[in-house]
Amino acid sequence: MRKLGGIVFFAVFGAEVLYGTSLDSLEQKAVRGTIEERTEALAALAGRYQDKDSAKCFHYVQSLYQLADRYHNADAMAQAYLLEGHFYKKRGNYQQAAEKIQSAIALLESKSGGKLLGKAYNDLGAVLVDRGYYSEAARYLSKALRVFDQHRDSFQMSKVLLNLGLVFYYQKNYPFALQYYEKALNIRQALNDSNGMALLWNNIGIVHYCQGYKREAVASFKRALEIYRKRDAIRLMSLPLFNIGEIYFEDRRYDSALYYNKQSYVLDTLLHDEAGSTKSLIKIAATYATLHDYAKAKELALRALNLAKSIGSKEDIKDAYITLSEISKELKDYR
Repeated sequence: MRKLGGIVFFAVFGAEVLYGTSLDSLEQKAVRGTIEERTEALAALAGRYQDKDSAKCFHYVQSLYQLADRYHNADAMAQAYLLEGHFYKKRGNYQQAAEKIQSAIALLESKSGGKLLGKAYNDLGAVLVDRGYYSEAARYLSKALRVFDQHRDSFQMSKVLLNLGLVFYYQKNYPFALQYYEKALNIRQALNDSNGMALLWNNIGIVHYCQGYKREAVASFKRALEIYRKRDAIRLMSLPLFNIGEIYFEDRRYDSALYYNKQSYVLDTLLHDEAGSTKSLIKIAATYATLHDYAKAKELALRALNLAKSIGSKEDIKDAYITLSEISKELKDYR
């Protein structure tokens, strides 16, 4: 997930995490299964913990390296490289992430690595997008697309199409970005993948917003929100809520903006998402200031500032200070 111009969107990257499988079952497979089952289980366990517990994540990655060494298994070694790359990317260390993923690619290319090679191409493309190397990113993503097309893996193709859309989005080529997002959406609809559809509706909403089509953007965000609500996917509902609130704020529909941003803040707080809570608080504070409730606005902006400082978010600290400065100026002018 990223933030651009106040609007939040999704990118696809990372380990395949087998959410339908219990931890106990994965632990058993990691010890007693075949080489393929153990590789898959260790990769899934590392993926489960990469955001929650760095020590456990690295424990499983190291176990995967050991398994690969013991049995001279190239796929297991490549999986370990990719997982370590995912870990570094999550923490913003794109250079190390790229190096690990490139190690996986070199290994897999030497043995005609199949779909795992396609995943490695996709992951490197995602890292290159973050580094701003769009042409190179598109080259690796196109390679990934060819691999998955050869294997007739439409689900993985949709992931790559989403990331190709992201490349064109960053280059402000919005018609092409929309074209790739819609191709990915068609695949997810054919697969009846609700979460994938919602993710893509959110990104399509972003493109409409950037093109100046705010009504279409809100409609897309609401479609994403409707899907998440039906699936009770509380963890993901905050994002389209925030985006809708952002557009209503820009359109001076302040009561509606407060309604959506407050819902976003409540969900972020329940989920202990401090970064999301900070952004929502800043937007709510700005809205109260516009409505001339300066005491409430200042209280919330200060709370957002303290929260931003506690998580070390330079961007949010800056936004909170700007909001406080604007509140002081508006209060002075109002008096």
